[in-house]
Amino acid sequence: MAIDNQHALTDAQEELADAAVTLGSLAEAAKKVGASENDVRNARRSKRLQRSLHEKRDALIKTDGGTKAVQTIMDLMDPKYPAAVRLNAAKLMAGLAGHTEAADAANMRDLADMTSEELAAFIAQADGALASKADAARPVRRVVEGVAQGNAD
Repeated sequence: MAIDNQHALTDAQEELADAAVTLGSLAEAAKKVGASENDVRNARRSKRLQRSLHEKRDALIKTDGGTKAVQTIMDLMDPKYPAAVRLNAAKLMAGLAGHTEAADAANMRDLADMTSEELAAFIAQADGALASKADAARPVRRVVEGVAQGNAD
């Protein structure tokens, strides 16, 4: 099977590209379709074949791959996994859904446009966030102060 860089993909090249997307590797795809090592080298240099591979992978990701990826992320949020894994899966899922700190900040109204009730709620939320960060930092602060005062064990 000869890989031609000048023309549209041949049926053999399409077969190689389909196998490469399915198997995840041009070398494995070449074995499956009976292509030579030279064909693989040429395929790696072929802009048309690389474009075809990109389009095929993109289509796979946007269909079955996307569905499997979301299901995998959902599975990783199961309590049987460590908390760090669940947290990262939840952050990823929130990010994919557009719920990130940057997106939230972009959607926040100007303080000048908020009602007094909205401002009070905003301040309460900010106070809560600061308090939780302060609570998390207290053990470190105590250790540092103890070392500075010569009270370290």
